[in-house]
Amino acid sequence: MSLSDKYFYLLKEKFPQTLISGYRYFFSPGRLEIIGNHEDYNGGLTIACPASLGLFSAVKPNESNVINLYSDGFPEEHFSLEDKPTSVASQVIWNLKDKGYKVSGFDIYIVGDLPVGSGLSSSASFENLISLSVSYLFNDGQIPVIDLATAGMLSERTILHKGSGLLDQKASLADGLTLFDFKTGRDRLLGKTLPFKLGLFITNAGHQDLSHLYQDIVNNFNEIKNYFKVINLSDIHLKDLLENRDKFSEKVFNRGLHFFTSYERVLFFIEAYKENDLDSMILLFNQEEESQEKYLKNIANPTFNNGIMDILTSFRKYFPSSGIRLIGGGFGGSLLCLFKEIDEDKIKRFKEETKDYGSFNLLDDFEIKQKEQFLPSSLVAKEK
Repeated sequence: MSLSDKYFYLLKEKFPQTLISGYRYFFSPGRLEIIGNHEDYNGGLTIACPASLGLFSAVKPNESNVINLYSDGFPEEHFSLEDKPTSVASQVIWNLKDKGYKVSGFDIYIVGDLPVGSGLSSSASFENLISLSVSYLFNDGQIPVIDLATAGMLSERTILHKGSGLLDQKASLADGLTLFDFKTGRDRLLGKTLPFKLGLFITNAGHQDLSHLYQDIVNNFNEIKNYFKVINLSDIHLKDLLENRDKFSEKVFNRGLHFFTSYERVLFFIEAYKENDLDSMILLFNQEEESQEKYLKNIANPTFNNGIMDILTSFRKYFPSSGIRLIGGGFGGSLLCLFKEIDEDKIKRFKEETKDYGSFNLLDDFEIKQKEQFLPSSLVAKEK
């Protein structure tokens, strides 16, 4: 079964009434942050790509000014285009309407295999589904990626009060492994294939209730920016931070140190990717994790005891030449793994040793799916 067919079968199971003519279907993947942690809202660099897990929707205009949202994983919603936004979905619609794009009422049904709180940004995937619906249903699919992504990012800032950047939304909408430059906005597609196998450990430590810890990191970065009177941390240099070390607490200084060293690792990773130097890519990937542990301090989860460190220790024991790091905002969610080769026996032992902390699975081979999908004839339901 293809990855696309998998989601159509989920629709058939949950919302069979959508498998008829008149509906359009969209896929919005989660995002995998390869390297460049907490760089987006600081004008830095990140390398990321879409995941093979995501959310999938069936959408149909309803000839009204009401959006009806039904989902297997998100709360059911019904709101008018005239209503003041009170949710992420309604704020996304509001943001696009405010930019001048055409919007009308529609029904949207959502299924998927992207766990909430997993660190793969199910929130951005959800927001992008709403934006893609508006783009394709009412604007001929012509809304630029930057506007689609910004609508989602601003909805998180407005409704959830998160100091989010654009990484999650842009990576979900990307066409492959992409370098995101959040200072210039000039992103660059590096390739549509990956030289390594990917694995994902989804921990039992969800981070959806730990926004205050994420915000503390944002506040610390803002303290540095405010001191130097700059908009982005990338507007200054590492030497500026080092020369003013005494102006900041140890925690703030160390988090600033993480930003600059992460920025450099992204540049080295690009060169390693060009040379297909997998060993160097994995080394840099692991150095990013070490910096998160030592400087950024976004590994420990107050409700998960020492679980994440135990997972890291077990993985390194079985796979010393592979890579592992906590991705996303941190403090829980998922750990991404990079493998040069797969040893099924060691994976079995690793999964058994860490089963109390969550679940590990190898990800499907990297595949970029088109934003719009088309219903296989074998699944077309008879209209009643």
